[in-house]
Amino acid sequence: MFDSALWGAEQTRIRTTLNICRGLLNVAHNSAAKLLAMVATVAFCSTVLTVTDAQARVRFPSPAGQDAIMRYLIPAQMAPMRITLDRGGELPTYMRKVEQARITGQPIQITGQCMSACTLFLGTENVCVTRSARLGFHGPSNRGVPLSPVLFELWSQYMADHYPEPIRTWYLRDARHSIGPMAFVSGQELIRLGVSECATA
Repeated sequence: MFDSALWGAEQTRIRTTLNICRGLLNVAHNSAAKLLAMVATVAFCSTVLTVTDAQARVRFPSPAGQDAIMRYLIPAQMAPMRITLDRGGELPTYMRKVEQARITGQPIQITGQCMSACTLFLGTENVCVTRSARLGFHGPSNRGVPLSPVLFELWSQYMADHYPEPIRTWYLRDARHSIGPMAFVSGQELIRLGVSECATA
């Protein structure tokens, strides 16, 4: 039997965990070494939230409990984020956006141009692309200035971890080595490679 009173307490616990992680992300974003701080914080919060979700499912194993967890963690009314023209930007900014989409389960619809750090949205669970979408890839840099070999490898691997195969292998082999001109992949090609196609309106 699903205990609504206990579930109310569980909601509070989950909400507290989410708020703590959002606070940590804000602190990391404003820190002096924000790139490394963001990586550490995202990794930590991903682990904590996974454990929190798993614990909730142990406490509420009934179908009603599982439905309540899903409704709470992934609100059915959440509107999709539609990307029509996104030229990208600083990695920490997009790390926060991607992690927020992962936490909330917000659908991501890539219908137009999605370039640079925007392509990290391919790492979210509820992402889809249209055939007319166009995604641009390039290697990490400091606003066009090459990174040290260590940082270049770190951020290349981080970005590649957001891409499904075989995009990941292609990115590490080819696309990351250009920090100037982008390598573009069409939505049609991504669909052929296994990325979900957005349903037509």
